[in-house]
Amino acid sequence: MWDTASGDLLNQYSKFMASFCDLAFSPDGNSLASVDINYKSLLFWDLAAGEFTEWETLHTEKLRTLAFSKDGKWIATGGKDTDIILWDAATAKAVSTLKGHTQSINTLVFTPDGKYLISSANEPEIFVWDVAAGTLVTKLTGHALDVNDLAISPDGTILASAGDREGDFFTPVIFLWDTTTWTQLAALTGHTNSITGLDFSSDSKMLVSAGYDGTLRLWVVP
Repeated sequence: MWDTASGDLLNQYSKFMASFCDLAFSPDGNSLASVDINYKSLLFWDLAAGEFTEWETLHTEKLRTLAFSKDGKWIATGGKDTDIILWDAATAKAVSTLKGHTQSINTLVFTPDGKYLISSANEPEIFVWDVAAGTLVTKLTGHALDVNDLAISPDGTILASAGDREGDFFTPVIFLWDTTTWTQLAALTGHTNSITGLDFSSDSKMLVSAGYDGTLRLWVVP
């Protein structure tokens, strides 16, 4: 863990034979959740003590991604078994298993109000889930193959997704979606190779993307 102001290393956390692939702070900053490509269970870290708890293994294959809800109530995990498990962060108990994807889960994001969980996988469709009900709300289509990354604007109004355009496997594109109607707002093109990362500015007015073409691109959100 690093001090962002000074750049100094504050602490180091480790697990034998671990190869961490995703992690997220709890909203209060006291805990950290992580997943590992060699394991099927989530590790929940007490940052002050430097110790972790390994949660119950319910996934049948290795994990790839996780997300914390903004209110700290929920953690979602996903990986190669194509299931998404929703956990109560306070009790470390699974509350629902979301089924529908047919390929390995790539990315999970909660809307800021915690009402929806959005998931992407090594497949073209994006799934939108109702967190409280544990049910599928809709599928967003338009990408050709894998959806590589997702990002939700801090004000919760726009979802961004990165992949290739439907009908053209070699045209990287970012789609912007209205989170009220789940309709497509815009298609942003310019990258010449796969887009690997997305993030919104804190005021939700700009989006940055990173790609295998060696560029970072800054977009004004319409």
